[in-house]
Amino acid sequence: MKKLITIFFFLSLSFLLNSQKSSKNQIEILNKTRLRIESDIKIRQDSLKLINQKIDLFTQEELLNKLKAQPEGMVIKAIVSGPGKIRKGNNPNSTVLTQVNTSDTVLLTDYIDSYWVVNKGKYFGYIHEMFIKDSPDLIDFKNSLIARQERIEAQKSEENLKIKAQQDAENRKLQALKNVEDLKIKKAILEQKKINLNTKYGTEIANKILDGRIWLGMTDAMAKDSWGQPNENNRTVGSWGVHEQWVYSRKNTYLYFENGILTSWQD
Repeated sequence: MKKLITIFFFLSLSFLLNSQKSSKNQIEILNKTRLRIESDIKIRQDSLKLINQKIDLFTQEELLNKLKAQPEGMVIKAIVSGPGKIRKGNNPNSTVLTQVNTSDTVLLTDYIDSYWVVNKGKYFGYIHEMFIKDSPDLIDFKNSLIARQERIEAQKSEENLKIKAQQDAENRKLQALKNVEDLKIKKAILEQKKINLNTKYGTEIANKILDGRIWLGMTDAMAKDSWGQPNENNRTVGSWGVHEQWVYSRKNTYLYFENGILTSWQD
């Protein structure tokens, strides 16, 4: 019995030592994993920092190119007269890009509706003229920009007038061509009508119908071919036959037919 107790004691001690060793190994593994993750995070943070630096560099180059692209004399340094905001657009509700403080130096490149187009560091936007300190040079610069804008607007108006004149001339040309085509179509229709009337009635009657004439003794079919359908047809049927009164409102004329033959008219 004593021997069994001794064996059990040594087995329990061995299990406890193995468990402690296993926990220590797990802690070492987790610590190594943590260090590896922290190293990856540091590398990614450094990479992100480099990317942001490159973005800023490209932004600066782009802004510099915009400034270089301005016509000679179209960039001027100015002093901020009081705390203000550079906005994305030339209106007070536009997004704020950055703020400027009194006595800050900015670059002005254009003037639009009481707003200066301004460059400050990496920001390129608009600032209201109330935040820019006036100077004789700045006033001259502003007047030159306004004069340039007026010239541009005048050129645009002149170009628009030229374009409109060209469009009007083109429209007149198209209308003339359309009129010619319409005349051709009308002439073709008239020629075909003449052929049909000649075939139907003969040349003499066909010519009268084409002239829009009416005469006693003509048939109701001839009258329709000459004047078209009447506005009204008052028809009376009796033992003597069929009496009709045709009303042509546009001609203010009444035609009277007896059994399909024109016997009189009234105008």
